[in-house]
Amino acid sequence: MNHTLAISLIAIPVIAGAMLKYRSDYRSIGRTTQFTAQLLILAFFMPNLTMATVVPWFSPAETPAVRIGWALMLFSLLIFLWWIAIFGPIGKWVGATPGKLVTGGLFRYSRNPGYLSWLIFLSGYALGGGEWLALWPIFLYICLMHAMALIEEEHLSAVFGEEYRDYMRRTPRYLLV
Repeated sequence: MNHTLAISLIAIPVIAGAMLKYRSDYRSIGRTTQFTAQLLILAFFMPNLTMATVVPWFSPAETPAVRIGWALMLFSLLIFLWWIAIFGPIGKWVGATPGKLVTGGLFRYSRNPGYLSWLIFLSGYALGGGEWLALWPIFLYICLMHAMALIEEEHLSAVFGEEYRDYMRRTPRYLLV
């Protein structure tokens, strides 16, 4: 069996299960549990693992696509590190510990810059590897990212009320949408 197919057969139920548990935690206890946080980390790892079966590593050729891929990956890592600096401990990332609503910096332009940064990273990786099959793990990640955003919007709206709904009206979920 193809490695990409095998990983995908594992990835899809892991991602779906993590999203169902994440939503259930927020609806039943208003936060995520440690188990759910670990499940979410595993879910976010699945598109990356799938990508590694499609694009084992960058092409050794010095092509414009490889250079652009590296540039996208480095750019996205800078955004991701900024996101980590803003949110601090991982418990805050996945809603296990309370925090305050962040609306400044890159959050003025997108409600989900951390998710977008990883999408840019995966896109750079795929571009550098030059494999069209790399669209599949990117699609998996987009589905995961969107599900997470919808769950978090519901939760943040319940926690922060009108302040968050006002933020939603003036700031796109991603960049243009």
